[in-house]
Amino acid sequence: MLIDNADLPKKLYRFRSNETSYFFDELENSLLRKRIFLSSAAFLNDPYDFSPVVEESPIKDTVSHVKGRKKKGIISRERYSELAGRKVTRAEFRRQERKFRNPVTAAKVESALTQRMFAEHRSMSKVACFSEILHNNPMWAHYANNHQGVCVEFDVNWQLDDETSYFPLKVLYSSSRPQLCTLELLEYMERSESPDVATMETMEKLCLTKAEDWAYEREWRLVDHYNGPASYVTVPALSPARLVFGVNADPSVVDRVYDQFGSRVEICRAVLSESAFDFSTVPL
Repeated sequence: MLIDNADLPKKLYRFRSNETSYFFDELENSLLRKRIFLSSAAFLNDPYDFSPVVEESPIKDTVSHVKGRKKKGIISRERYSELAGRKVTRAEFRRQERKFRNPVTAAKVESALTQRMFAEHRSMSKVACFSEILHNNPMWAHYANNHQGVCVEFDVNWQLDDETSYFPLKVLYSSSRPQLCTLELLEYMERSESPDVATMETMEKLCLTKAEDWAYEREWRLVDHYNGPASYVTVPALSPARLVFGVNADPSVVDRVYDQFGSRVEICRAVLSESAFDFSTVPL
């Protein structure tokens, strides 16, 4: 996905409910440490998210792919362990390795492994969601507890020269559900450490494409595929600029947040317009 620099948003917004048990902990991490919580994609509210249609590729295509490798027909012990669902010892792998020199056998193993990995893809993936817009009533209703929660405004540094850092990725909206084949998934897994155009196109279908119904969100997201618990990650590209309370925010919550973070970041409150479906923001 090629995006002109002029189209990159200078700010992104993260809507949060005040009713979660981790509300204050999340604010502390976001506002003071530039740390964002990545949760499991399995908990996203769109059941089609991270779930493209996947069809099995013809075995001859997978065989051709295997034959094109430098070590023809060979898969690593790590990948074989993934297929087995347990850690395979070196001795056991050596006993099986000869089989994988047959490209057809290797192709079948790779196809089975790819399908297993895709079945676990949604639960393994971690994600954090943002929007390009602050003034959006459905976003406040759905993700900030009917204007009782907050929205954290971030400045985005797209010029950060750090290949290991997380950067927001733009969500695409489509009238048709994305489709992939198992060979595309296999190639994606093999190239994830050094992505090319084809890899990025597969990633878009895997975790960055949603139905047009969601286009009003104008979403960007952080994505990771590590197989571990949901956790905070440091995101130097995102700097907290403001914290905006919804129009229905509880005064006691406002006071506590202001006392805890008011010296570190600008804190505002949304105020309804008297003449339009909009609001202004007033510093506290």
